[in-house]
Amino acid sequence: AQAAGAHAAAALRRPELRGVAVRNSMAVFHLGQAVNIKDLAAVLPNVTSIQGSERTLRVSKMGPPKWTAQIHKSGVACVYARLEGEELRRAAKTLARLVQQRCCP
Repeated sequence: AQAAGAHAAAALRRPELRGVAVRNSMAVFHLGQAVNIKDLAAVLPNVTSIQGSERTLRVSKMGPPKWTAQIHKSGVACVYARLEGEELRRAAKTLARLVQQRCCP
């Protein structure tokens, strides 16, 4: 793992990448119960299924702030965004409420 980190750090020292900052954050949480991916895909907006996977679903929010989430059949959700702290927590909460409202009224 350290070799991979050292390789990435060395790549960022290249002159053409100076001044570039990449900041992506991830929030992981459990929805509290397993979910039916097919039913969830039918009721959530901006859904893309992951090819070859009947266990995972990808949801995107297009407007600001933008985020992408993966929801697994087990109920584990991962939200990916260029947000930090409280903003990332709010994005995760938005996803959890959306799933709760659409699937478990």
